[in-house]
Amino acid sequence: MKIFIIILIALTPGLLLAQANAGLPDKPYIYVRGSAESKKAPDIVTVNFDLVGRAPERAKANDDVQSRAAKVFDMLGKLNIGKDDTIADDFRTEEEFEESESGARKSQKVIGYVVKRAFQVKVRDVKIFPKLVDDLVATVNAEFSSYGGIQEGYSKETEIGKNLWEDAVANSRTEAEGRSRTPE
Repeated sequence: MKIFIIILIALTPGLLLAQANAGLPDKPYIYVRGSAESKKAPDIVTVNFDLVGRAPERAKANDDVQSRAAKVFDMLGKLNIGKDDTIADDFRTEEEFEESESGARKSQKVIGYVVKRAFQVKVRDVKIFPKLVDDLVATVNAEFSSYGGIQEGYSKETEIGKNLWEDAVANSRTEAEGRSRTPE
């Protein structure tokens, strides 16, 4: 009982200040955090990559990317990756320039074109993932970004999240009960 009174006295100045701040409780409270952890291995891998073609003529760069995209679709079909698990963005074309200075004047000359097509593939059979990445690099020269190129996940992510939430709440209750007990 003595500890509760000491805590109450310690919290009183804070409570007076807390009333000035909107959204904070106006009564004493105990702040408790709960945590939970899952050690389940991911069962889905999402692979994001680009096919990039460069050529002096737009048509050649476009044809290069289109032919490699056809190889990607063929490769995914052979690995039994469904169409619903594949997203292929539209083609993006950019001009490449060469800058030159002649006197006080700068000029730009188009020296070629870059055509890009982004892909996102969800791999549900994690065992084929290493082969897929090797084939994408070797066969179609896929470019993976260092940010978000390959992401792991779970097929039942919502269910796992719900279970973790329930475990974290139970953990926080245990913590709160442990703190609310006072030595006699």
